[in-house]
Amino acid sequence: MGVYYTAFMMAAFVSIIYPRLKQRRMRTAEEKRTRWIVFSFLPIAVVFLLRWKVGIDSNWGIGSYPVYYRALANGTHIFTAEPLFEILANLCAKCGVSYFGWLFLLGLFYLYAMGKFIRDNSCDYPMSILLFLFTDLFFFAVSALRQALAVSFILLLYCEHSNRISRREIIYMILAMLSHSSGILGVICYLLGKIKLSRNSVLYTTVAILVCSPLTTVIMKAIIRYTSYSMRYDGTNMATDQFAITYALASGCILLCTILEYDYIYNERTSRFVNLQIAFFFFMINSGALIQTFRIIYYFMPAVVILIPEIFKKSHNKLSKGVLGTVALLAMILLFYNTYYRLNGKAAYENYQTILSSIDMIFAI
Repeated sequence: MGVYYTAFMMAAFVSIIYPRLKQRRMRTAEEKRTRWIVFSFLPIAVVFLLRWKVGIDSNWGIGSYPVYYRALANGTHIFTAEPLFEILANLCAKCGVSYFGWLFLLGLFYLYAMGKFIRDNSCDYPMSILLFLFTDLFFFAVSALRQALAVSFILLLYCEHSNRISRREIIYMILAMLSHSSGILGVICYLLGKIKLSRNSVLYTTVAILVCSPLTTVIMKAIIRYTSYSMRYDGTNMATDQFAITYALASGCILLCTILEYDYIYNERTSRFVNLQIAFFFFMINSGALIQTFRIIYYFMPAVVILIPEIFKKSHNKLSKGVLGTVALLAMILLFYNTYYRLNGKAAYENYQTILSSIDMIFAI
């Protein structure tokens, strides 16, 4: 785990000191922000992009994706993926791109989307980068290649700031849904983010979600039971799943602080993330009805990456900062524990190695 800790701390350190360094005069503020993000992301990019035999599904030794990729290179299929993912994998395999090269390209695109998302939306780069690293948005992309591709397009969607839906937004939405079946949830949440809500609307909606959760959980269970997906996976039990409970408490506290600090943090840029946080709270409080809760959280975590720094930086209420700070710290500790020390996390990530340790595999398909 030392490799990850070192990379995370280096990224945080660079993001803090970079603005204080003497730099040549840049043409635009955007160029300065871009350089800030690029240099901050370098330590984690090295660890992320040069990984080898790390993770679960993408692991060369035990994962399903290497077998899938080799099958495509040989003109066969072992399973059918979503259209866009399959097209890209097929194209790379047929063009002779190695499996490592394919992982590298997917990872580079994901980091680009995340970096652009933070650059265009965050008011505090160091804090947003740390939240990106400690809320599982970093590690999930190591193995969940298809969903990470879908999340990448959703992140790019949030870099669009027009009131109307532009052609580029439509393209991103289609590509997200073609990358992974869960992408439709990210698209729906993005569209709901277009609705402007008053402080009272946020408050009443949050209270209604909380009060109605026993009923909505039952209704959602009844609906989901008849889906083909429910036959493959067990539902997540809210009462016993520490993962879901952690997120429900964290998202509820963030909503509370948002309501308290509404006048200071709510604007054209942040309104979408407030709505996304409401959706996050709704799904987590009703997680007893959901199938594999952890698979949907990645479409909501962008709200956490943006709203927590927003509240900390612009809050005029010490109580909000204290509550949010405590909850954020406890949530990150629990999530870090869930990711790296429960289930397969430790086995999947602790024995980190780079492609340089297996240099002969760099061109292997």
